[in-house]
Amino acid sequence: MKWNNLPLLHLYTLGEFMLFSYFFMSLINKPASIKTVLRYVLICGSLLIVLNSLSLQNIFGFNSYAKTCVQLSIITYAVLYFYNLVENHSFTSGESKGLRIINSAILIYYSGSLFIFMYGEFSLVNVDGYVVFWAFNAILNFVFQLLILLGLWKAFYKKKVI
Repeated sequence: MKWNNLPLLHLYTLGEFMLFSYFFMSLINKPASIKTVLRYVLICGSLLIVLNSLSLQNIFGFNSYAKTCVQLSIITYAVLYFYNLVENHSFTSGESKGLRIINSAILIYYSGSLFIFMYGEFSLVNVDGYVVFWAFNAILNFVFQLLILLGLWKAFYKKKVI
């Protein structure tokens, strides 16, 4: 028996957007008005994702519009974080290094896989010609996971001095 799991992608996309929005809202402090702007982006973006799933694209289909917009938002958040890192020197060196690695992982994965998800509906039509792109996405995802692990290790692991 085959089940269509694409409705889960719609939920995943919403969750991904909300979690990354909260993550970057906690990190980005400058300019001062950015927190207010990010709150509006979070609310409007979440509503647009839900409206896309309810009316624009079928819940049992690939949500390429929402996925593409979410990836562009996350890339924008990551670039804003790097800008904020230059302006804000309050991070400790270990924490900053870990967060820079995590942010770099986000930029690598989301920038690399953006074009795959932009043409997601094409991939459902011509699966044979698109396998290479999904393999590339799997490699990017593996690198993403490794860099996140390394970043968390650098941010939270403290060597004990005897």
